[in-house]
Amino acid sequence: MYRMPRVGLNLLVILGLTACDSDATGPELIPLSFISVDVGYDHTCGVATNGEAYCWGLGQAVPTLVSTDLVFSSLSAGTDLTCGVTPVGETYCWSGFSPDPELVPGGFRFDQVSVGLLHRCGVTTTGEAYCWGLGYAGQIGDGSTEERTEPTLVSGDITFSTVSAGHEHTCGVATDGKAYCWGQGFFGQLGNGSKEDKLVPTLVSGGFIFTEVSVDQRHKTANHTCGVTTDSEAYCWGGSDHGELGIGVGQAYEATPALVLGGHDFASVSTAADHTCGVTTGGEALCWGMGGLLGNGLEEQSLVPTPVSGGLNFESLSTGWQHTCGVTTGGEAYCWGAGGGRLGNGTGDSKLVPTKVSDGMG
Repeated sequence: MYRMPRVGLNLLVILGLTACDSDATGPELIPLSFISVDVGYDHTCGVATNGEAYCWGLGQAVPTLVSTDLVFSSLSAGTDLTCGVTPVGETYCWSGFSPDPELVPGGFRFDQVSVGLLHRCGVTTTGEAYCWGLGYAGQIGDGSTEERTEPTLVSGDITFSTVSAGHEHTCGVATDGKAYCWGQGFFGQLGNGSKEDKLVPTLVSGGFIFTEVSVDQRHKTANHTCGVTTDSEAYCWGGSDHGELGIGVGQAYEATPALVLGGHDFASVSTAADHTCGVTTGGEALCWGMGGLLGNGLEEQSLVPTPVSGGLNFESLSTGWQHTCGVTTGGEAYCWGAGGGRLGNGTGDSKLVPTKVSDGMG
């Protein structure tokens, strides 16, 4: 178990929204710098530069320390559950603001985990993909539709570099850059040219070499997948109601990868139920899909990538059902979209443009 001693800081669980501004009687806020953030359904979590995990949302309006003695290298936020990987590959999961993250059983050493709506997946330090949770659509990838209560090896003898767990499907990138998807395929989200469910990893069509793929894990209407190729092009496939594929039309069903329009060079993309965002190789944030979620100050949808307001240079972005957050190249976290504490700015207000995340509570 990898734990870092910490003296004098206790986890504060605050009921209701906590104001960002502190006074003589309020909690002391700690300046934070982040290496990553990940957006869940009603909450957001981030890894600070010292490895501590902070979460906000679910009625808590400022970042709150998850554990007083665990440090993480990465994490993934889902509907309510969040999982994090420690520097030695141990994976812990917790619900809400639980002060006692639970170790995932089995003794696995993961490089990366992804929390889906009702299942989780991870890639071990040796490149094996494991999934666990509900498997009724084949999203576990072991050839069955059974529920798995512990990490179960994904079929196919494929060595993966990354995996992304969604609502009812999962996708991953192999070490050779080929993308594979499995689970529900009704909307074409598996990218293999059909709409059939697949119980094992199935090669994405087109012969593309990907650096990453992204599957939204936070809402039951999440039915599309996007990825970035080694040529820095973004491709999306699956179902779209609001232009989230970025191909210039609102409603669409693409069963194979379709090029995102605009001629942008992408470093990464992140998908959500109704919108998609990406970061260019120059650090510019772009979003497309449902209005009010795009960070451009407007409530109109966009069928192609549109710049996020503020002129910030981002290192990464993470999209969710109703909000988006990102980390700038300077380590500051910004969020926009629906409020209720999701944005971490000390209020419950919604924002149409990026708003800086508050300092945190230890």
